[in-house]
Amino acid sequence: MEYCPMHMAMRALTRKKEAPADPTIQQTTCPVMGGKIDPKVYTDYNGRRVYFCCPGCIEKFRKSPEKYLANLK
Repeated sequence: MEYCPMHMAMRALTRKKEAPADPTIQQTTCPVMGGKIDPKVYTDYNGRRVYFCCPGCIEKFRKSPEKYLANLK
């Protein structure tokens, strides 16, 4: 598993109690890193909202979406 330095730094700086999960979000893992998604970090792709663990993963996804689409759950 690859680690995103930006994600790790942001978590360390903003560590607080986690909000309850949004029951309308079906996706639970980041298609790029495989970690837990952050419901505030997403992009829309072909009419579908795709969630990620950190902003860096959005950029990776945008560069090669086909590579990560199979990882969506």
